[in-house]
Amino acid sequence: QKYDIGVVVSFGYFLPKELIRGFKCGAINLHPSILPKYRGAAPIQHALINGDVETGVSIIKVDETAFDVGGILSQSTFPIRIDDTFSSLAASLAVLGSEQVVSVLQDFPSAERNMKQQVVLPGDKILNAPKLKAQDTIIRWSELSSRQVYNLWRGIGEQMGVFTHLASKRIRLMRVELIDENNASDQALTQLNDSYSSGYIYYDKRSAREGCVYVKCKEGWIKCTSFKFNGRKEIDGTSFINGFLKQRQADIPRFE
Repeated sequence: QKYDIGVVVSFGYFLPKELIRGFKCGAINLHPSILPKYRGAAPIQHALINGDVETGVSIIKVDETAFDVGGILSQSTFPIRIDDTFSSLAASLAVLGSEQVVSVLQDFPSAERNMKQQVVLPGDKILNAPKLKAQDTIIRWSELSSRQVYNLWRGIGEQMGVFTHLASKRIRLMRVELIDENNASDQALTQLNDSYSSGYIYYDKRSAREGCVYVKCKEGWIKCTSFKFNGRKEIDGTSFINGFLKQRQADIPRFE
């Protein structure tokens, strides 16, 4: 009873009701999404993977019975840039969220009086954000478009990594980019026959000089500029071409 209110941020464990009731005003939680969208452990990752253009933060009362369902004390939206990754977006939301937490605490009685319950209407589809698993890191070239591969990398590439296989070797794609129509090498892809199968790896002299290769997705191509084999240091596209692809000229260069 010595404390007026508890503040919970990035804490993945359920608080016992005895602890919550121990605070005179209960506890509040900072959640990095616009609830009720993306309830769960990985809201930032799922927003990026799904290609959202907007997210935000919610300050809610901690509920005694379930995660992320408490009344909303404050919400604020935030735009997602096309070049945002988990680290950049998390940093931006941390600043916004901390400002909102302070604002709520400065006049908590008013925030509590104006608190709104999370409303889920019949027929509404609530997108949850469960913790991602190892199988989520594997790129399924035949199922994902270039934008979806890019969004997957944005969401988990820095933390968990995104992976593929070539000649039974597991490879982590350290950096991927969307095609730039103003880049001469990228423009050359428009001349390629679209019959290349998913996972096909394309490179030429120009792309080798620029340190990148291109990979065919279900729809479109994605640019890959940095790679890492298990137990080895990170290499750029030029080293990947010279040190691995050119040694296998008899094989069709294709990620599995």
